[in-house]
Amino acid sequence: MEAGDVIIQDKPKRKTPVPKKKEGEERTVVIYKLEIAGTNFLYVGHTENFKQRVDNHRTACKANLDPSALNTSKNSPLYIEINKQGGWTKVTMTPVEEFVSKNKVQSRIREQYWIDKIQVARRDAVMMNSCSAYVSPEQYREEKNAKSLERSSKKMTCPCGVEHRVGDKSRHLKSAKHIAWEKAKDQEFVNRLENEMNKIIENNLP
Repeated sequence: MEAGDVIIQDKPKRKTPVPKKKEGEERTVVIYKLEIAGTNFLYVGHTENFKQRVDNHRTACKANLDPSALNTSKNSPLYIEINKQGGWTKVTMTPVEEFVSKNKVQSRIREQYWIDKIQVARRDAVMMNSCSAYVSPEQYREEKNAKSLERSSKKMTCPCGVEHRVGDKSRHLKSAKHIAWEKAKDQEFVNRLENEMNKIIENNLP
């Protein structure tokens, strides 16, 4: 090679991305449990790539310690607790089941099965999952109705001074007492505005 010759380097080949599975297309799913040594804290999850999931958890755990990091792990009880207990070296991730799933719903149902199973087997376990992996339509309706009933039975005090149930707010706003209070407040505002205008006029008279 002589001086001035142009050196052409081959660009590194990009890794071909793994195509995502379509709904209804079978995929192998791993249910795993994550334990923090010396504690009763447990986390259950599912993944189609166990090794990658381990790396993702480890990375998110480290990011939790970075005050400048902008990510959802900052407020994660799981990563906060892991770091509180000494960091990722205290964590053990173990596959508990491998199965074939056709969609995300099946995967979430199986994950929830293991969450419930572990809680029954280990009464002392403190699950770190922030929410249920799967809630059946019937259970969802029951919880929604229970929350709605609880909310409607709570009481609040209107600025007009009347206490009423939260669920009766619309009816209260149409009541004679509340309407009279609103009219009185409006008249009070008009009177105050007129007084202020009169003062301005008086101060500017020759």
